[in-house]
Amino acid sequence: MRKGVLKLISNIKLDLEAFWQENEYCIKNFDKKTRIPIHFWLDDHFLFELIGPFSTVKYYTDRTFRLAIHKKANDILEKELGKRFYSEEELEPPEPARFEVVMGSKVVISEEGTPWLEAAIDSLDEVGDFIKKLEKIEIKNVVTSELIEAKNSYELQTGKKLRWGSMTR
Repeated sequence: MRKGVLKLISNIKLDLEAFWQENEYCIKNFDKKTRIPIHFWLDDHFLFELIGPFSTVKYYTDRTFRLAIHKKANDILEKELGKRFYSEEELEPPEPARFEVVMGSKVVISEEGTPWLEAAIDSLDEVGDFIKKLEKIEIKNVVTSELIEAKNSYELQTGKKLRWGSMTR
């Protein structure tokens, strides 16, 4: 039975370009959709398995290196899935400070891993000083006018709308 199903699946011919065009139509015209659209992404863990091994520290800190990795992955994925999933844009979108960082965490990057957050406070003795520091922060100023201006400029230059919650790598 299983071999029969696999043989059947391998004989299916899919026009990937038409599939993704219809998918985009269905996303934008949900009330007139011809099918349920799909949305998925391939995260950095997938990328590491597809293209790796390579330095993950360099990937997260060197934009030129990251773009080369993205291009290599996209060339494979476009051939297999009909779509380029990873950004190859030269212009990097602005990123707001993560709330966790504002609240005292620090981003840590190490080889063979993805960025994660660690506490920046190492002892109870530091808590008092940290609270005093936080009391001085105006949360409304965390998203600065400069960041909003950079966001607007990026959108104008690229024609792409940025959503605040999806701007981090």
